[in-house]
Amino acid sequence: MTLVTWIVVGAVAGLIANKLFGRLNGMMMDIMLGIVGAIAGAIAIDSLGISQPGAFTVAGVFGAVAGSAAILTGYRAIFRQA
Repeated sequence: MTLVTWIVVGAVAGLIANKLFGRLNGMMMDIMLGIVGAIAGAIAIDSLGISQPGAFTVAGVFGAVAGSAAILTGYRAIFRQA
């Protein structure tokens, strides 16, 4: 997948997480964390050989969404406000 695709998928994942979990960190922070997670997840999937680097595949999108969810969940768990 291309970097642009990862950014779009991450932004969408961040927006969805923002709507599902509420605005704990703000919409822009959720979008940025979603993008970082999407890039990390897609690179991990490409590195494992599950997806072809640079190709738009379902596995690449799944990796990007999973990475976004992992980063957003981890951030919220670490910086949760009491």
